[in-house]
Amino acid sequence: MQKLLNSIILKNQKYEKHRESAFILARSIQKNSKMTISRLHYEDNQQAEKLLKENKKMLNQLLALLPKTPKLKFEGFMREAFEELTEALLFFNFQTKNSVSLDPTDLKQLSHDSDILIGGLCDFTGELTRKAIRRAKKNNNQEIKKYSLTINQIVEQLLKLNLSGYLRTKFDQAKRNAQKLELILYEQRIRS
Repeated sequence: MQKLLNSIILKNQKYEKHRESAFILARSIQKNSKMTISRLHYEDNQQAEKLLKENKKMLNQLLALLPKTPKLKFEGFMREAFEELTEALLFFNFQTKNSVSLDPTDLKQLSHDSDILIGGLCDFTGELTRKAIRRAKKNNNQEIKKYSLTINQIVEQLLKLNLSGYLRTKFDQAKRNAQKLELILYEQRIRS
């Protein structure tokens, strides 16, 4: 029995060690992703790109821990970091490439859980909405229409999925974002 208990203790200590390392990396990725999004709102693409490069290095370190301790991927902090990074990458690619996409390498690293991709995509619609609100102050209807069309396309595609729980909440937020932009465009037309 003592052998069994020692084995369990050693495995648990190893897991906790990897968990601590993963937690630090995940929180750094999440923080950098939030800063990336902030920089993108201020049109500082260069700083955003620098932050994303740092994130990709940390992501590689984090992913290297998964084969050693696979159950780490089920930790909440991991999912939060991956989702925030997905959102930042989508927003960066939209702003710099005019495309709602992930680079193949990023997609491969983040696609181990489609819920993360869906959550990041829904959150991305919130960033487009914030950007549209800033553009509305400048009466830039063309950009607002572009953001509205993008969000509506995302919502339309997500309607094909039977989302529930946490993802249903995220999806409902994306639908509200689409409605906000429709309202902004409507108010702009009335004022014209």
